[in-house]
Order: sequence, then structure tokens, then C-alpha cells
Amino acid sequence: FRIFKVAGYSMWPTLLSRDWVFCYQTNEFAVGSIVVFKVDALGFVIKRVSEIQENYLRVEGDNQDVSSPIYELNIQRSQKIWVAFAGFSNAKKSFCLLKPTKKRSVKHLTT
Repeated sequence: FRIFKVAGYSMWPTLLSRDWVFCYQTNEFAVGSIVVFKVDALGFVIKRVSEIQENYLRVEGDNQDVSSPIYELNIQRSQKIWVAFAGFSNAKKSFCLLKPTKKRSVKHLTT
């Protein structure tokens, strides 16, 4: 397992900057899964899977107002990929479960 801190607003409204995601490493995921992977020039990136092919996947952010060249990349499935299964919202002081979905919403569990 690994914990990553969210930076930026490309995953808004699901995740906000300074939120945390709890992940496990795997090569099994679904379209709609939130994943973390490394991009050489940027470091770790958190995005939602938009397409899965045999050797690669493509991603997108939840925030429709944000565009990124990452959305055009073929992310090789052979690299380390972590799937987010839960998050902690600093703003709401609550945990949320992150299930694969095309809908851009999560249910927050109050603490």
C-alpha cells in the first residue's frame, strides 16, 4: 500500500489539492478507476482511467475545465500503477471510498 498527496485541481470535484489517496499497486483496473503513475517530467500523477488497451491505458482528469498533454499519452501497463481505493479530504475532514465510475462524484464518510 502507498499514500499519495493530491496536488492541483485536475481531479476536482472528486479530489482537491492537499487531499490524500490510499492506493495499492496492481495491473488490474477498470475504466473509471483512479490511478497513480509516474511521468518522468512531472513525478507522480493522479488521474482517472479513460481507456484500456492490451499494452497501455489512457487517462483523464475529472475537472472538465483543465486540459493536459498527459491525456494524450499511452501509459504503458508494464510500469508501476497504483489504484486508489480510498481518500481523505482535508477540506471536509472525512474519508471517502473511491470506486471505478464514469460519474465524477464520491460519497464522503464523516469522522
